[in-house]
Amino acid sequence: MIGAAHHLNRSIQTIIGRAHYYLLDRYHILTVRGLLIAVCLALTVLTAVLLQERRIAAVGVVAGFAGLAFAVFAYRHMELMCLAVLVVSTVFDLGVGTGTGTDIKLVLVLLVLLIGLWAFRLFVVERSVAGVRGKWVIAPALLFALAVVISLVWSMYYVVPSVRPLMFDKMLPRAMTGLVLIISPLTALLFANHLRSAHAFTFIVGWFAFVGALELPFALTNAPLLPDLVNAGGQFIAWVGVLAAGQVLLNRQMRRAVQIALLLLIAGWAYVAVGMRFTWLSGWVTLVAGLSVVLALRFPRLAAAAGVAALVLILANFSAVEETFADESAESGVTRVAAYEHTLQIVRDHYLFGTGPAGYYFYLTTYIGGLFQLSHNNYVDIFAQTGLFGTVMYLWLWGGIGWYVLRAYQNVPRGGFYHGLAASLCAAYVISLGAMMLGDWVTPFTYTQTLSGVSYTIWHWVLAGTAIALYYQAQRLALAAVEPAGGQVAAPPLAV
Repeated sequence: MIGAAHHLNRSIQTIIGRAHYYLLDRYHILTVRGLLIAVCLALTVLTAVLLQERRIAAVGVVAGFAGLAFAVFAYRHMELMCLAVLVVSTVFDLGVGTGTGTDIKLVLVLLVLLIGLWAFRLFVVERSVAGVRGKWVIAPALLFALAVVISLVWSMYYVVPSVRPLMFDKMLPRAMTGLVLIISPLTALLFANHLRSAHAFTFIVGWFAFVGALELPFALTNAPLLPDLVNAGGQFIAWVGVLAAGQVLLNRQMRRAVQIALLLLIAGWAYVAVGMRFTWLSGWVTLVAGLSVVLALRFPRLAAAAGVAALVLILANFSAVEETFADESAESGVTRVAAYEHTLQIVRDHYLFGTGPAGYYFYLTTYIGGLFQLSHNNYVDIFAQTGLFGTVMYLWLWGGIGWYVLRAYQNVPRGGFYHGLAASLCAAYVISLGAMMLGDWVTPFTYTQTLSGVSYTIWHWVLAGTAIALYYQAQRLALAAVEPAGGQVAAPPLAV
């Protein structure tokens, strides 16, 4: 009996081992497909049964079936879905209210889905991360995500007793803030790994130009176009300007008519930013800085002369400029300095992991009460929320992005579309670093921009990911350029 039981046990283990080998190792892709087919058939049967008596439940099943179908489509067309993120964030800027004063934006839901599908492919289907692009940003991005999670948990237990009730009562907005902080750098990696075709790169430039041209007449007349559907917030003006400027100044293959149209587009938005909205520093400073970077890359001497001319113009109209900046300083600058001081005093006791996502707001609410100014500075926000650990990871992350931006510009073919795009992405990088000092434009703070701001803060990360993807595109183009006539591909001239 003991021998028979032992033999039966070994037989069962053998069957399980072979099933594991064939289903999960050798034919795991077929297994996944089979499971999807089985789920679809089961949902179909369930819908047919529910339609007889419970039609509302049947509609829910159909919606789930449609969602599954969309997920399968997205899984198979990740590059197209990345471009859909851009479209959804600009033209379909829709959200669902949560009852907490902020909306969950459709673009955030889409990004969570795409990143989840990408993780499923890497860890379940392919079970390998060897081919993931962006090695200089992967580690800091993941460690920053870890810092956000640690700070969220840490802040619930290492907290002043008087603040503890608010921390637990506002857990939903805090968790959503943490989610946005994590999703933002992962979006850069998502785009870096899935933008591979020339059409994807041209679409990004063309889309911003198209939406910019669509919105410009309404901006000139102070009548924004369909504000509930068209999103022109954040650094939208800067993105339109620098992406167009890169093509105008460095793409010598562009048709003259398109070049003139883009010049008019740049001029129109420059007038809106500088002539009509001069008191809004975050609007015109980022545009002027970005255009200056592109101009300096194309005409270094002309850019220096333009800088001197701008300085002379400012000095000639110094009284008007001084008055404008005095108003801006009184409105936000001085009060922000006070906000920095209050925030850093709080973080002094939480310097390692910070006060958690959105956490320092509750300390200010408890300690100061009434009306008070928040930092409106991403660097301060990141330090206050994630502490020294998260801040180091965040700066490391942007340092890695900068490496890819520089290498992409150095190695793209000169005089064409990619050259212009690379120059624009250099400008975008400078804009992102500067915008983080002017406000929470790169990671939205829950109680200033609100989480709805993710629909335009995500553009910083989209363009950062585009720069990383462009670096690898430059490598591919270099490989094609050195391929011998015999068909053998030579060693790449650029280090991966």
